Amino acid sequence: MRKILSVLTVLLFVFVLVACGSKSFTVTFNTNEGSEIAAIEVEEGQTFDAPTAPTKTGFVFDGWYKESALTNMWDFETDVVESNITLYAKWSAAGLTDQEKVDAAHIALTLPDLTNLTNSSPRLILPTSGSVSAMCAASTFFLIC
Repeated sequence: MRKILSVLTVLLFVFVLVACGSKSFTVTFNTNEGSEIAAIEVEEGQTFDAPTAPTKTGFVFDGWYKESALTNMWDFETDVVESNITLYAKWSAAGLTDQEKVDAAHIALTLPDLTNLTNSSPRLILPTSGSVSAMCAASTFFLIC
């Protein structure tokens, strides 16, 4: 009888320990086509640190939101986990980097290949006869006379 009572006491003790254990929930990160962020487990009623920001070509990461409509931002300092949740990444279009601006200006200012010009190509024709002052008066070009 004493052995049975001891076994029941141990079983009751194990049951109480398991029942009193803290509960944890899964936090999933939907990056909305950004780089993948692994899900994490968080204890019930606890906050957690923000994961490394995801990346997405041509976009700037604007934070994690509580719903797919991206209305309410998750506050990592005060919001606590009470159930399994998914946080959603918000993105805004990135402007051109300084290097991209320089590259675009370089392309715009680069002269095209002039080797294929023909006599029918548009060109500037300057008169070969007449006085310089008459040409200056009739010219619409910037010419110093």
